[in-house]
Amino acid sequence: LLAGIHYARGRFQEAARELAPAVASGQALPDMLGLLANLYLLSGQVDAARPLIEQALAVDPLTPLIRCLPGYADAMEGRFDRAVGPYREMFEMDPGNPMGRLFYTWILAVNGDAEGVQEVVAGFPEEVAASPPAQVASLFAAGMAGRSIDDIAPISPWTEALAGSADLFPRFLAQAYALLGDEERALHWIAVAVDHGFINYPFLARHDPFLRRLADHPTYVELLKRVKRRWEDFEP
Repeated sequence: LLAGIHYARGRFQEAARELAPAVASGQALPDMLGLLANLYLLSGQVDAARPLIEQALAVDPLTPLIRCLPGYADAMEGRFDRAVGPYREMFEMDPGNPMGRLFYTWILAVNGDAEGVQEVVAGFPEEVAASPPAQVASLFAAGMAGRSIDDIAPISPWTEALAGSADLFPRFLAQAYALLGDEERALHWIAVAVDHGFINYPFLARHDPFLRRLADHPTYVELLKRVKRRWEDFEP
């Protein structure tokens, strides 16, 4: 519980320190293993995350999000093609889940599968078509279709508020806006993601195909310097 509180506040190092002894005890629940793996992946410690992912899969092979974790680890190392299978498996296990559909949209987008992105986004159930995950996925779909930021409706205030409260949505928004050519929004949202704990320096500096478009922007250069220091100081 303490780890969850730290995670929600973007204190990933503190969260990991709370979880690590519980995991080492050999009595960790799948959610605990998954959370610690997620913390390591977001902090650029992929090698430390992989054994935890194997443990989580061994004790809970039926939860879609846990089934996706090997692909998540590959994606954080820039191996996007290898990540498609686990993301597809997660999606097919629970196609009505809007977050799962957003995750699958994202992995298809970073793999350059424009047709697949359009198909998955068009399949959002009507009852969640205006949800925050659907809105973010629609930004990826617009960008993959070659549209510009001026051609699309803005995200809702509720989605903006939600995105400002954690690391996941701002990271996706930054990538989608970079794809759409909106550097200022992309820079804003990636800074929010970093403030909430996303310090995977190798991913931000080398692997992400969309944020790479910001590589020469002075604001992004300075952000990466800050991220690198925090990444190097993180202790798995």
